[in-house]
Amino acid sequence: GGYMQESKVLEIPINPGMKSGTKFTFHGEGDQSHTKEPQDMVFTLKEKPHAIFTREGDDLIQTVDLSLREALEGTTMTIPTIEGKKLRIFTGSLSNSLQEKVYPEQGMINSKTKNRGNMRIKFNIKLPESGSKQRENIVSTIIRDDFVDLSQG
Repeated sequence: GGYMQESKVLEIPINPGMKSGTKFTFHGEGDQSHTKEPQDMVFTLKEKPHAIFTREGDDLIQTVDLSLREALEGTTMTIPTIEGKKLRIFTGSLSNSLQEKVYPEQGMINSKTKNRGNMRIKFNIKLPESGSKQRENIVSTIIRDDFVDLSQG
């Protein structure tokens, strides 16, 4: 028994918000021979990494860089959304490096419910470089303030 090759175009309906791992099955479109029934073809959706966003469920996570001053005092910045729009945000004064800001309904659309997840902003606090004058000034201020506090206690 010989084999015959045949080409056929199959369309896969990929909708916004579909999750990685979603399977698309085309019944009877796979290999077949005169001795066996046509096989099914199964395609599995794999999410391509994005340059800015990381996906967790329907939430999108974006990490932005902040200087130490911006983290302590708060800053206004413009960040992109998944739709290519710009969102102007105020970070506020951060109390710790793990703090994040949540913007409701700015995440991925859920392909089933049509509701949007949140956009979560995480902060990467950039400290002044080791050996820089700026870092020396900060360290000497902290040491001076700690010394003053200790001497009064």
